[in-house]
Amino acid sequence: MAARSKIPEIFDNMDYGESEESVEEALEWITSKGNKFFTSIENPNEPPPDRDLYKLKRFNYDPLCTVYESNIDDITKIIETTDVECWIQQKSLSKMLILNRISKAIEKNANLIVQLELLFREILAKDSKNTIPLLSNYFRYYSAFADQSGEGGIAVGVVPDSTYLPYLGLFIAPALARGYSIVLQILPDLAPIAFLLKDIAKSAGVPENAFKIIPSYGGNLQPYLNSEKVKIISIFEEANNGIYGEVNGLHKNILILSKYKTPTIIFDSADLDSACESVIESSWGYRGWLPWSTDTILVQENVLETFYNKLKSKLAGLKVSNALDKSSDITLKNRLNSLDKLVKEAQQQGIEVFRSKNEEEWCPTVFKGGKVKTNNVFKTDYDVFKARAVTVLAFRSIDEAVALANNTKQGLWASVWSENIGLVNEVTKKLKVSNVLVNTNNVPLAPDVVISPIKDSGMGNFGGTDGFNEYKFSDLVKPEALVENPTTIPSINSIVSAAKAAQESWEKVPRIQKQKILLEFVELNTDWSELDAFVRAFSRATIDKPRSTTISGYQLTSSREPRGIVVVCNNAKWCAESILTTLYEGNALILLEADDTRRKVFERLKQLLPKGVLNLLPYSGSIIEKLSANKQVSVILGCRFDGVLKGSLKESMIFRRICVDNSHLDCGRYATYTKNVWSDIGKSSTCNFS
Repeated sequence: MAARSKIPEIFDNMDYGESEESVEEALEWITSKGNKFFTSIENPNEPPPDRDLYKLKRFNYDPLCTVYESNIDDITKIIETTDVECWIQQKSLSKMLILNRISKAIEKNANLIVQLELLFREILAKDSKNTIPLLSNYFRYYSAFADQSGEGGIAVGVVPDSTYLPYLGLFIAPALARGYSIVLQILPDLAPIAFLLKDIAKSAGVPENAFKIIPSYGGNLQPYLNSEKVKIISIFEEANNGIYGEVNGLHKNILILSKYKTPTIIFDSADLDSACESVIESSWGYRGWLPWSTDTILVQENVLETFYNKLKSKLAGLKVSNALDKSSDITLKNRLNSLDKLVKEAQQQGIEVFRSKNEEEWCPTVFKGGKVKTNNVFKTDYDVFKARAVTVLAFRSIDEAVALANNTKQGLWASVWSENIGLVNEVTKKLKVSNVLVNTNNVPLAPDVVISPIKDSGMGNFGGTDGFNEYKFSDLVKPEALVENPTTIPSINSIVSAAKAAQESWEKVPRIQKQKILLEFVELNTDWSELDAFVRAFSRATIDKPRSTTISGYQLTSSREPRGIVVVCNNAKWCAESILTTLYEGNALILLEADDTRRKVFERLKQLLPKGVLNLLPYSGSIIEKLSANKQVSVILGCRFDGVLKGSLKESMIFRRICVDNSHLDCGRYATYTKNVWSDIGKSSTCNFS
């Protein structure tokens, strides 16, 4: 009867009280590990002595477990003892089955993974559950690539605590499929999940010495960069932030996928209610760690107040609580002090700030108006990341909206809301990002979808066949001799600026017109010794391969976009193919050529192209140095000039490899990026009219 007496009270305030998520399975698993997570070389069953300890606690501050940090000496020893032969020697069928078993085991352990995420990273169960299928599917998808093993070695993954969970599969699965042994450097909050994945991999058949975990807060990559065994390093955070000052002297293949917040553009023709709900989910769901998480909402001026009021109303009705609370809409764990400081600074400057709850604890917060940007309320991207706040700004025209959205270092995601399809198409084309979400802020990613970071969002490709091809290790092509002291050194910055302006026009030239120019070049050079390679590349490059598919109720259209300005260093084996691919895809080209005969041939091509599209310079070390320092240059292919490559990682991000095999495919992969456009196709296919 006591329980019945609460019914009127529940109906009065519609508050059912707290109902906690179960975490018993996770607690049992943690206990089975002795409440300790570590990697020890001397004694695998005992944690190493005299190491920094990180005690992970529950919401009530009861201790859960201890993570032992590996120091530099530990990392070096772990690399030395990682077996690079035992996994690569597995038969293709065996690797395929093992990867599939890992996929199935992840699905089987879904509840355990969700509970560990809830305890250690305080991600709501509903958010974690949505990530399990993608994490599992990466292993299932890349199992089909297991017959394409390389030469072996170690693939290193550097993964911070705030990483989107499926990205562990995005790194581990293609690396295992290619035949690499795994070293995963992980921060403490994510360590238990990493050790669980290692257990799953071991049970599936991955040799224990082929999969090592390194719990570490450190940003020192030098042990990996110095090791001959390490072939590739994948970094899932910003690499040019000053942390990674190491030198890539052995020319490791570096892949980077950074975390930046993304913009949303909302036009007056949008469904404002749906836009509000979607923005809330992407901004504050998954603790704000979704790869496409929003921090800037650009709203057409005539509907700004309407949207802002709807957003405030919806936020005020959400429950903010700890992740154990089943009824929680947004998890509470965030840095309140950081947010309070930003709010006070903004209010002192006359900026309107909305907070959905009281000021004694963290809650969703919205800053309004252009002063947020002009007054630099958020001094750094890290301020935005810590605060988990959003800014609402007005725009008056399409060009203003696009300019505001493009005025960011990130080049991965943007969202556009409008019912006007012509408007959407125009904005989508103008946005300098590789993924555009139409009338949604949330993505049903799939393992075959290629993620191509541009601008400061990283380098390389992730997912799909292009992502797998990044794990091909090949020595750089040996170039011809440098001309160390050319007679004249041109003004590099002016050449690059002119090339940038020319590229923006060249990109818009129809492909059939580009084909006409290149065919005319072939007609004029029928006696050229490299013409056969040029023609082969020409026939491959002109085959347009846009991709359209349906994923979980969304239409995904993928196309190739030019990266911008591409520098190609001369090499007879692949020079013709890389030049044609670069130009045909809409890039401007700076060709560093030392051979007089080839230079004369390319001078003829230069005369056929619009001014600034093709630029010929000597193959000189001083010129390469200047080009590498110019931020308008998108990529440099085929260069092995040690004086540049031996700069720190943050100074050499633009350098990309090119493999000898399948050179056209690799040229296309480096000279272009994949642009994905996601749009909701509606729910009519699920309706039952009977």
